[in-house]
Amino acid sequence: MDHDLQLLELASRQHGLVTAPQAHRMGLSARQVQGRVRRGSFERVSALVLRVAGSPHSREQEILAAVWSCGPTAVASHSTAAWLHRLDGARLTLPAEVTVLRPARGNRQVARVHETRVLTNADRGRCGLIPVMAVPRTLVALAAIEAPDAVEAALDGALRDGLVSHREMVWHLERLATSGRAGCALLLSLLGAEPSSTRRCESWLETECLRLFRRSELPEPQVQRVVRDSTGRVLRADFAFAEGRLAVEVSGHATHATRRRRQEDAERRAELALLGIAHLELTYEDVTERPDYVVRRVRQMLEHLGDLPAQTTP
Repeated sequence: MDHDLQLLELASRQHGLVTAPQAHRMGLSARQVQGRVRRGSFERVSALVLRVAGSPHSREQEILAAVWSCGPTAVASHSTAAWLHRLDGARLTLPAEVTVLRPARGNRQVARVHETRVLTNADRGRCGLIPVMAVPRTLVALAAIEAPDAVEAALDGALRDGLVSHREMVWHLERLATSGRAGCALLLSLLGAEPSSTRRCESWLETECLRLFRRSELPEPQVQRVVRDSTGRVLRADFAFAEGRLAVEVSGHATHATRRRRQEDAERRAELALLGIAHLELTYEDVTERPDYVVRRVRQMLEHLGDLPAQTTP
């Protein structure tokens, strides 16, 4: 098969588009690619993207061309991602909105470009061929720029259609809120969960435990972390580490004393285990008389979860 047929066959699977690197991998030089543009076989969308001349125009073609033109870190985002995910109330406006990971700058001639310092694998998805912000991160992006009623409609639709669960959404918001990302507080409020940064300890003993954590070299814990089981029932943890994978509970003399409460605690621990959450229960004596033990035990569990490097003995 000659190069032209190879390019056309590839473009037929990619909304009529090919990239310059794809053409180079087929053995075409930059001069040969430019020659095909001059002859009218292809149209240059950008330095990185070519469009087969005469191929049908579509919204997906324009979005994919914009994303590819912005480089390997780019994803369709904001209102464009909302339209691709079919979120309630989403309206597509062109040029497409694209987010790139700094220090990339994108291509502002073909896209409306946003820059970010945080774009993990958890924030990325695909709609067909198009790299796109995952639904949770899309909702966060919308919450930073849209009216609350529009954000609530999009969130309700995503939950209704199973695009994200309540638990997944809270997890993503807890993760993103630590970097001060706009929109998280609104979404947490709509979900009935307060930001972990604004939560307060509920007892003197919890406050002492938090002070102990902060005096040590442990990571800052989330306070009163909201966890939900498979039925949606709230299982709030006093403290959470490792993005919620370790729950730490503090029990004083006056709590968890009755047989019924102990039974509830046992069921709660079982639910946490089913969710893949490690659990550590600390007593009044642990916090007030054995602080070294508390720090050591939390550190060991975080090391086991891979959230802290294991300490070596000199």
